[in-house]
Amino acid sequence: MIQRLIKSLCVWYVYVPHLAVMRLLGPVWAVHITRMLGSLHWLVSLAGGQKRVRHALGLALRKINSDLPVETAMRRYLVSKHQRFIEWYLYPSARGRRFVKRAYPQLEGREYMEAAQAEGKGVILLVFHFGMAKMVWPAMKAQGFDNHHHVFRGETYAGQTIGQVSKLAVNTLARAEEASGLKVIYHRPFFTFRTMVKLLEQGETVGMNGDGMMGTDFADVPFLGGAMQLPTGPARLAAHTGAPIISVYAIPDGGTRHRLIAHPPICCEEDSVQAVQACVEDCVAVLDQYVRKYPWEWWTWRRLSVDVNQDTIRFEAKALSTENGTYHAPSPVEQREAVGVGSAP
Repeated sequence: MIQRLIKSLCVWYVYVPHLAVMRLLGPVWAVHITRMLGSLHWLVSLAGGQKRVRHALGLALRKINSDLPVETAMRRYLVSKHQRFIEWYLYPSARGRRFVKRAYPQLEGREYMEAAQAEGKGVILLVFHFGMAKMVWPAMKAQGFDNHHHVFRGETYAGQTIGQVSKLAVNTLARAEEASGLKVIYHRPFFTFRTMVKLLEQGETVGMNGDGMMGTDFADVPFLGGAMQLPTGPARLAAHTGAPIISVYAIPDGGTRHRLIAHPPICCEEDSVQAVQACVEDCVAVLDQYVRKYPWEWWTWRRLSVDVNQDTIRFEAKALSTENGTYHAPSPVEQREAVGVGSAP
């Protein structure tokens, strides 16, 4: 109970006074201060926190023969985690939008997006829980590529904090999403896939996550010299619509600057086991390169189990306990529907 109260106090601090002060200071100062807080978080974690992340990182770094010390990777991981949080929550403001235009000044691989859009089959933007992934959506919009992106929302801190604090966090997120002006496809079982197919058939751009673990179908793929299961949803969507998949990464490049990188399109010609498997492998091969180069930028360490058996290594990414549907928080659309206002996307 004491741990739960301490966690509740920390979460309340981050979502109430911390966010209020950061909004007052503006994005540039907020990022610098937040990065320092990330380093402080790392110092506190030396007392025994973040055990899952530290363990998974250590095993993976040894497997890929990296000479990066685990604690260096841990510090960078926590700094990046704090920066992602503050950039997202400060985006829905005039200063936040100006910051995004300065922080993501260009799109490397713009020609891939332009060529894919010219084909008229729509585009599937694929991100992984890597780098400034959540900021890909506003950054792409700032670059002139408006998009609809898929979101599953659960109460992240449910079960870890008192109920009021958990609801405070998810309600703050809901308000930020509505204020952002971004086009969000809130996850609804049996409806989401159909919604995205329809948008792609209209030539729209749809954003998806490639390592979310809420899917129902997975492929076993090579990863970091071992193997890992990842969802087949993006590949199957590409097969059903003919839309190409373009992986996009947002990588910190010194404080308040980031590289926004689009990769060559990947296609899935048919919804067969072989074609879907090959497509997922091609997408994950790009992620593999990034994780080897910037291991601290992959968020998924926090939900990862790593099994090392002699010369083999297997990565198992589990859905967090708060993402099993038990704590699903209604989207603004669902809330309006409940009182008979508006309609679902």
